Amino acid sequence: MSAANASSTPRTAAFPSPWSRADEMRSARRVQTRLFPENAFRRAHLECAGLCLPCRDVGGDFYDFIDAGPGRVALVLGDVSGKGVPAALMMATLHACLRSHYALASGDLGRRLESVNRLFLECTAPEHYASLFVGEYDERSGRLAYANCGQAPPFVLRRGLRVERLAPTSTVLGMWDGWACETAQTTLGEGDLILAVSDGVTDAADPDGEVYGDWRLLTALTAQRDLRASVLVRAIADEVRAFCGGDSADDVTLVVARARRPAGADRGR
Repeated sequence: MSAANASSTPRTAAFPSPWSRADEMRSARRVQTRLFPENAFRRAHLECAGLCLPCRDVGGDFYDFIDAGPGRVALVLGDVSGKGVPAALMMATLHACLRSHYALASGDLGRRLESVNRLFLECTAPEHYASLFVGEYDERSGRLAYANCGQAPPFVLRRGLRVERLAPTSTVLGMWDGWACETAQTTLGEGDLILAVSDGVTDAADPDGEVYGDWRLLTALTAQRDLRASVLVRAIADEVRAFCGGDSADDVTLVVARARRPAGADRGR
């Protein structure tokens, strides 16, 4: 080929045109969405659902339902500091650490999360951290062992509309190397509901600056408690978005779990 002919053909002609930033963010959102489990998750004695609505294309919130051993499932809701791409990268790191520890390591919940904290600390800048709720439900006994690391206390709605809160047991992850994770325990009876949310739910503000708050959240949960878990999370999320005019300033993430009759109770009948 002559020099004249060679110069007449652009060197980039054989390559596709570069993606725009919008293309990249749409692709990133698809990747992040695939990290979440199916919206609805059902075991013989537990019905779960989760929903995550980032305020940008990607965000720092996540939820998960993880196999924690025979007859056990871990309910997870996390919220990484910051927004957008940096938060999404840290979210993926924390999510992978948590999943790998359930897949490869044994031990109680506190020690498991202390190990996750060490790995997360090594991968993040000093100013970054994450709040996290993990509840390990044992279908045989109905017991829920949980660690609430800086999250808003989840609601437990029991029969007779009694309400309990699962208060924080430890501080956030990713800030201290010698971090110790305390845990607590409760028991779920048949029909009891757990609702865990990120602060993007309770802190959502309307155009006048009034926040959605715990009272509205509990009212919505109580009024719609008989809905399927997958419908319930969507209904509450829609109410939050409507309250703040359709645009939220933070990621909105919810996890609902409803206990069925514990497996051990069947043997007692």
